[in-house]
Amino acid sequence: MAQAPGAPSDRLALAGGNRTLDLALDRASLRTYAICPFHEMGAYEALWSRPETTFRSLSEHFARHPGSVPSDFVSKANARECATFTK
Repeated sequence: MAQAPGAPSDRLALAGGNRTLDLALDRASLRTYAICPFHEMGAYEALWSRPETTFRSLSEHFARHPGSVPSDFVSKANARECATFTK
């Protein structure tokens, strides 16, 4: 079925250099992958508050878990606490 001109598409193409990234977006994915920047900032700060965290360890951790965000690795309460403190 043809899409009406100006209607929102469920696909988004992002051009970068010689590459094009084609992302399939639907309402379920948007809800699943939507983030709260305040929460993510707090989660990132919580990760850095761990004594064993280094640039290398954090980089390796995210490399082992592609597509992850900081809040995937800390509790909501810890992320909120760190975000409020950082604010």
